[in-house]
Amino acid sequence: MIISIDGGAATGKTTVAKTLSKKINFIHLNSGLIYRALTYIFLENNFLNKKTHFDQVFLNNLDLKVQGDNLNMIYYNSINISSALHSKSIAENIKYISDNVIIRKFITQIQRNLSKNKNVVCEGRDIGSIVFPYAELKFFLECDIDERVERRYNQYLTNNIDCNKSNLKKMILNRDKNDMTRINSPLIKVKESILINTTDLKLEDVIKIMCKNI
Repeated sequence: MIISIDGGAATGKTTVAKTLSKKINFIHLNSGLIYRALTYIFLENNFLNKKTHFDQVFLNNLDLKVQGDNLNMIYYNSINISSALHSKSIAENIKYISDNVIIRKFITQIQRNLSKNKNVVCEGRDIGSIVFPYAELKFFLECDIDERVERRYNQYLTNNIDCNKSNLKKMILNRDKNDMTRINSPLIKVKESILINTTDLKLEDVIKIMCKNI
């Protein structure tokens, strides 16, 4: 069974997906982690600064592995890069990766391969619409922008990343605009998704709503 959770940045998708998967004994597949990994790799190889199209051969031969009981360990060239995937530079450049249709197809196939014959909770921005349109249950999270800024600010502090709330608000709003208006796999709420506004809800309340629907 596959459960999809979609929504904008800092709406609580990852925390909710991680908690829900643990409660119902499903595997948590974090699609954002894979996008962050590709952003990291492209920054490391200075690909984002090139105007020419990258070589499809590079992706096909990419030594990228998603491992761990909850598929939360990312290895690049046999090195665990998981702890390096929440930097400010990745947050600022991830849109260039998420906008690329070839990379999106590449990551979508990774997610589908990882989920074969498994019970999975997967969150992202096009999970219920593109990656797993056949998911048995779909949720869509919304949240007030100020609350989202506060959550992302605390996340950055936890990861020892310098930031200020004004810049974070601009970054989140820009990311929303980019995600919802891009031509390839835009962020949308499909009609069968169950909408949950997480602004004033505690984590356990969101989980209760989801479990009731499950």
